[in-house]
Amino acid sequence: MKEQTPFAEEFKERIYHLVRMIPRGKVATYGQLAFLAGFPRHARMVGRVLKETPRSLRLPCHRVVNASGRCVPGWHDQPERLRREHAAFRPDGNVDLKRSLWNTYDECRTATPETENNGI
Repeated sequence: MKEQTPFAEEFKERIYHLVRMIPRGKVATYGQLAFLAGFPRHARMVGRVLKETPRSLRLPCHRVVNASGRCVPGWHDQPERLRREHAAFRPDGNVDLKRSLWNTYDECRTATPETENNGI
């Protein structure tokens, strides 16, 4: 088993926290989550964290897409789950980010490490 560094554990907890905040019917991008977590150049790391997320946490990981609105290749349930939550899709099958991207301005002001009691 790979040992977690304090950086990796802190990053993972920040991502989990942010994913919990994504509202139904909205999506966030990997890059958006990395930026909000304070690590703007770590979008791929967000993907790795989410891929390894224990199911027992019951996070709405299906609400995370790439910067083009594309769902995870091979995760056939993801688009259906997003449609059930009324996320908008474009004709090409990608999520319509103009209509469904999570506007984090109000929701995430309290999610920054500087304003949270527990630093996550």
